Amino acid sequence: MMFEKNKVYDFKVSRVAVYNGEAFFVLSYNGSETMPGYEDSGWFYRVKLLPFQEEWEPSELRDKVIPCFVLRFNVDRDGYTTTFPILAQDIGSILSTKYQAGQSYDFTVAALPGEPDRKGEPLPTYQVVDEFGFHHFLNAENETYSKGQNLRLRIRAVEGNHLTFESAQHLLLLQNFRTGETYDFEICNEARTSEGLSYFIVKDTVLGMLHRYYPQGEIEESVGDAIRLRLKGFSEKGWLVLEDPTGTVDSAEFRRIVRLEDEGTLGQEGPRLEYKSSFVYTRNGELDIDNQLGYELMRHVAGFMNAEGGLLCIGYYDDGTIRGINDDLKYINTSNEDDFQYDLTEDKIKLKFIHTIAATLGSLASSRVKIELRQNSAGRIVCFLQVSPAPRPVWFKEKSLFIRCFNSVRMLRGSEITDYICERCGARVPAETEPAASAAPIALPESAEQTTPVAAGSALQVELAPAPAAAEPIWRHISLYADGTVSQQKAPAQDADTLFNIPVTTAFKKKNSRLLLCYDSGRVNVLNPREVIEKKLTKAGKRYSNGFNTSEGGKLLSAHICNAEDYIVIRSRKENGREMLKAVCIEPYKVHNPQSMHTPGNLFVKEERARTLSVQIVPAEHNSFIYKIISRSSDKYGPGHPTDSPICADALAYLERG
Repeated sequence: MMFEKNKVYDFKVSRVAVYNGEAFFVLSYNGSETMPGYEDSGWFYRVKLLPFQEEWEPSELRDKVIPCFVLRFNVDRDGYTTTFPILAQDIGSILSTKYQAGQSYDFTVAALPGEPDRKGEPLPTYQVVDEFGFHHFLNAENETYSKGQNLRLRIRAVEGNHLTFESAQHLLLLQNFRTGETYDFEICNEARTSEGLSYFIVKDTVLGMLHRYYPQGEIEESVGDAIRLRLKGFSEKGWLVLEDPTGTVDSAEFRRIVRLEDEGTLGQEGPRLEYKSSFVYTRNGELDIDNQLGYELMRHVAGFMNAEGGLLCIGYYDDGTIRGINDDLKYINTSNEDDFQYDLTEDKIKLKFIHTIAATLGSLASSRVKIELRQNSAGRIVCFLQVSPAPRPVWFKEKSLFIRCFNSVRMLRGSEITDYICERCGARVPAETEPAASAAPIALPESAEQTTPVAAGSALQVELAPAPAAAEPIWRHISLYADGTVSQQKAPAQDADTLFNIPVTTAFKKKNSRLLLCYDSGRVNVLNPREVIEKKLTKAGKRYSNGFNTSEGGKLLSAHICNAEDYIVIRSRKENGREMLKAVCIEPYKVHNPQSMHTPGNLFVKEERARTLSVQIVPAEHNSFIYKIISRSSDKYGPGHPTDSPICADALAYLERG
């Protein structure tokens, strides 16, 4: 029997053995555990157990078939390559047995876009893990997930050793449209591809989504008219492929349309396109122009300059539909870092962006951005920043280096900075006066075809778009007192010995919220705020004993309300005076019974290693700012990294922004 490299063979399990501390299946092929002629060599067919197989009962192993492929061939003592195979389990066979296309299964988000993979390279998209512990890529351009989040995903196909998934948008379309059926659409606009092919942007009357229709000939309808089209099928990325009900699209034309759809879908962010709904409101709906424009938007501009350039569209939702910046304009003079007062005219709005770019990225950087304001027929104003690539690194506030990575922005760290500079500049740094690198400007999104340029010097209309929703109403306040007692009531406690008043909004009544009592001993008591109120603090206004620990738990530093998937950042000080920093996800830690909320709690940092100084909460969606200090080592009780080390610099810059 001769084996071929990279070919898959079916082996049977004979037994389990341990070699060098690792568990292996000893296998048999054609009834033998070794190849003919190798009986005296001591070589056996064997393959490593995968983590999920370690839980198999002995009764499950008898004659179990394990598909394996030949990695390479063993080498004898004299250095000669033999014909005896070295095996690895065929992951594709395992996946094909478990998963079927079109069916939905449970997965967990294991890594986020921009985080380093095993080779240290930034991940282009989400990584999810299945029940076997295998990792797969999840392309979710218009979705936002957090690490550890459980997802129910529909399988598109098993491709080699990985699964591919249907997008959320594709699933929505599959639920509402059927191939071969005819539907009503409204013609919104006529456009052309980069190759000059004419097509129509149409909106369906079922979901109100935009689609492309490539007519096979002349049509009588025009923009604004209703049109009936038949669904020919779906593209690989889930878009509708439409045809005239009176004709048919042949197979060659169908493949061509699918290719056109997948090369430029509507509202899809990518390496050179980014949408932002506002330049004054943060993702949490807070009014903060310095954070949103001065930090969030500027790091995207810097990322484009340090990559291949790109287009930043402001006043757009993530799906590419127009929101408008009309409501933003009235807050343009609320900056704490810019004393200049801007009139609400087209010229002054552009000047605000130019000043912000110059202040954060440098005066030369502002010359590499072309700014255009446009508005649609409803008066909604949008802003486009066409960013050219820079011939040399562009630093954010002279200390941080951002690059565009697929549809996200990533901060370079340590040796990555040196590698980037050498690669981009070819071992030389161009003079400041060197002209900007050339790159073809990216086309405006298709919805921009429905807008017209704002007249220079014209006054701009404000308050057209509705303001963000009001803050969540307060459900209860949990109050902590100096004597260790605790109470709950509708209003904050006014007692002289009150240490903390913790507002619990209606949003934090949900099951996965957490109340954290943080001590300088490095311990954190993790509780469910709703259970605390409903099972322990049942009577409003009453001060209950055993509210928090006042003895072996140490000094209570702070108390917080947050979500289970959020992170706590712990600052501590070692005996030698050196300050330390680390971040930990809260979700895996034990939630205590509300009746014993005075217990010392979970240990995060051992007191003999460092004394905890403060605890800060970081929302899960912001973990990319602190991912370098997130604890991933086996030293779970260690204090983390010295704050004066380069690895902490970016996290500290983010934390100092509050």
